[in-house]
Parts: sequence; C-alpha cells; structure tokens
Amino acid sequence: MALSSTDSEVNIDDLNKYKSVGKRFFQIDVMKTVCIICVIAAHTFGQFHVYDNLWIFIQPVTLFMIILGFNYGNSFKKKNYHKLSEMYSFQYFKGIFWRLIFPLLLINLISYFIDLFFFSTTGYYINGWSMTQLQPVSWGPTNIPGYANTNIFYFLLGTPYFAGPGDFYIVMLVQFIFIFPLIYKLFDIHPILGLVTCCAIELSLQLIVPNIPPVVGFFNDYFFLTYANILRYMSAIGLGLWFINNHNLFSKKNVFIIVMVIPAFFILVMGYWGDILAPNLLDNNIMQTIFFKSGDGYALKIFSAFGWWEMNNLFTYFWPAFVFLLLMKVLPSNLNKEKPRSESVSRFFEKYSKLTYHILLVQIVYFFINIPIAWGISITINNAFYNGFILPITEPYGISASWMDHSILSLKTSIAVGLLELFVIFINCAVVFTLAIWFRKVDLGIQKNLKKLGKKIKK
Repeated sequence: MALSSTDSEVNIDDLNKYKSVGKRFFQIDVMKTVCIICVIAAHTFGQFHVYDNLWIFIQPVTLFMIILGFNYGNSFKKKNYHKLSEMYSFQYFKGIFWRLIFPLLLINLISYFIDLFFFSTTGYYINGWSMTQLQPVSWGPTNIPGYANTNIFYFLLGTPYFAGPGDFYIVMLVQFIFIFPLIYKLFDIHPILGLVTCCAIELSLQLIVPNIPPVVGFFNDYFFLTYANILRYMSAIGLGLWFINNHNLFSKKNVFIIVMVIPAFFILVMGYWGDILAPNLLDNNIMQTIFFKSGDGYALKIFSAFGWWEMNNLFTYFWPAFVFLLLMKVLPSNLNKEKPRSESVSRFFEKYSKLTYHILLVQIVYFFINIPIAWGISITINNAFYNGFILPITEPYGISASWMDHSILSLKTSIAVGLLELFVIFINCAVVFTLAIWFRKVDLGIQKNLKKLGKKIKK
C-alpha cells in the first residue's frame, strides 16, 4: 500500500495511520526529550562504563533516527507528495536551511568568537577532544602539547567549528536532507519495497566496508566517513517511515518488530553486560561462530572491524523500534490540558522537544571546550564538576579521571558516587538547556530580522 493520503484501502488495523498525519504527538515530545537527556548523560560520564551503558542501552541516536523518519514522513504525507519534483522543491530546501543549516552556521560563528576571545586574552586557541579525528584538536596554537590542527575537510562536511561529542549526527542530518525524498518515494511506491531497500543498503554497507581490503584501508584512514555515514542508519529511518502507516504495537504489520526485538535485546545485553551475565558464553561452539569478546561483553563477529557497529547495527535497531512502538502505545497522544498539572507537563515536553536540535548543537560545543589556563593546563566545565564532586570520593580508591570501576568501591561509596553522577548530569542538563533556550531565542530573532530584510529588498 502506498503512502497516499487518498488511498481507499482501509481496515480496522490501519485506522490510526490517518490520525497520525499532521498531528503533534505527546509521545514523540517525551521520547525526544528523554533521548537528548540520555545524550548529555552519556557525554557527561562517558568514561564510567557502568552508568554510560545504561544511557547508551536506550540507543538514543537510533531512536532519534526513527523519529526523524516518522516526523518527516508524516510531513510529506500531509502534503500529499508523490513526485520527486514536489519533494526536492525550493520550499523544502528553504525550510531545511532555516531549521537546520542556519542554526549550525550561527553556532559556528559564536564558537569562532569564543575562540578568538580566548586567543586574544591568553594567546592560546581553545582545544578539545575531537570525535572526528580521535585526538585533541585546535584551530591554532594552543597550550596542550600533542594536539592536531582541526581537519578542514571534516568541517566542510558539516562538523561544527568545535567538533565535540555528537558532531557526527550533524553530518548525518546534512546527508539526510538529500536522501530522504528518495527513501520516501520508495515507500510511496510500496512500504515493503521501501523498508527492504533501506535494510539491504545498510546491511550491504556494514558487510562491504569491513571485508573488502581496499575499502577497509580507505575507511580506516577516513573512518569518520563510516562513523558519520547516514547509510548505517537506513533501516532506522525506514522503520520510522514504516510506522507512519501504523504505529500500533500489536498490529499484524508490526509483528516482525516483536519477533526481532528478542535477538536485538540479547545482542545488546551480551554486548554491555556479557561478562557479568554470561562469562562462559564463548565455551559454546555455536556462540563462538557468532560472537567474539569485546570490552565488557560480546559482539557479533561480522561487525568486528568497526567498534561502533558492534552495538549499533541493523540487528540491534529493532530494540529502539520496539521502544518507539511501546511508548506510542502506553503514553497518551495528548494530555488533558484542562488540568493545570497535565498542561504543565505537556508544555514542558513540547518546549524541550522543540529545543532538541539547539540543545544538541550547544552540548557539542559545551563538552568540547578545554579552557586554556596556562601552558599544559586546560579544563572543561564538565571536568570541573567531576573534580569538585566525585574525585574527592574516588581518589582514595586509586580512581582518577580514567575508567570508573564500581566493583572496587564499597557499597556505600558506590551509591554515593552514583547519586553524585546523577547530580552532575542534572547540572550539565540545566546549564546546556539554559544556554540552548538563549541560543534558540537569538537564532529565531536573527531569522525574523533577516526575513523582514529580505521582504523589504524584494519590494
């Protein structure tokens, strides 16, 4: 069945698909807000594997991709798009520019002036850890030995001026802009064709890149082209589009999600907590052919060449897809706004759901910046919180700022550290959310004035 909003093939199982078009979902607002909090939590304590895994297990990036496909698919369906000429329109790219590109340009400009300020006052440029280059980078001379110059190639691909954690998502959004109409067109021809094609493209990429020697060499040299490749999330985008037809968890059309979530859940659990739950898993000959030892658990052998595919691949994406359907089922579509408490809750999630892109941009900069103090001494705001709240408790156990192992802590100390970590996550969320609110106001204010100026020039 195509995605036409005028299609006459309707049965009881499909009724909710028409209700979804052009509608704002409270469930989506909740998921987007929770996901961005999980992203900040993961970037706050990425070195603390026990707590980091709890946030990552939710798979917030994949869930974002499912929501992205769902939201844009609903938008195209509402507009009754069928032709590529309608999808690749001036209005489409104009909306994308103001919604995604302009805020990126603005945060880059703000970052440049922050960098210029510190250089003019300290003589050093800001440095920070780049997920793009897997090392400390800076745009000029800095106070930390061993840094690398920021690679302009990645900057031109869409990474922010300060290429901090989460920068790859921005690059994927830029790619999404160009490929989404093609994906939607496949689903408009037939949803099964669209979903199968998305899964086939993603699986082909994941099998070809690690196994063909010339390709392996190229992507080892330019690994970010794999890490930030939108094709590795094609099935997630496809699932989001699939759900605009029917997001009922118990629909016959979604039964494959319930079936596939079982192996997906098993793979994720074994990946994050395999050492604890199944220390002898590889004693089984069958399991040896499927899994290999990786970190604190086990991962699928076919994804052994690139670590970030071990827990993020076609087979694990059915878990966040199941979470999506489950939350769409158990949470209400709308709260009763006649009740003051319900209205407040609804406004809270709607506000921060609309802010997620600005929050993402702000947190990329926030977690990147190493403020130069003196030669060899820089500090991030996040590390300052760690040093102030947690280091005094963990230092007697020989734990500094490297890898947190709660097993060597006493029970009381572990609980205390866990609560303090939650407190630091709360502080980081409060700071980042506040800055994002300000940034969005500035962004929308400048956009409003530029659009007014454009209208005057036309006259």
